[in-house]
Amino acid sequence: MTDAMNDNVADLLLLERPSTRVALLTSKGEHTYGELQNGALRIAAALAERTEAGDRVLLIGDNSFFWVAAYLGTLK
Repeated sequence: MTDAMNDNVADLLLLERPSTRVALLTSKGEHTYGELQNGALRIAAALAERTEAGDRVLLIGDNSFFWVAAYLGTLK
């Protein structure tokens, strides 16, 4: 169970979901919650190394698994 007071939108969308359950359908196939969580965590870690509190992040790209993972990672 998560603590809703400390979670952000990305956590609320991804946590406590079965990691093998399909979360996203794209033209290239299905992606699970586990894949999406891992992608978001990688993006969040990369951004944490390159940004400071108060920095802004611009996300531009095609609709894709990467875009969704990048969006959720940015929220984290």
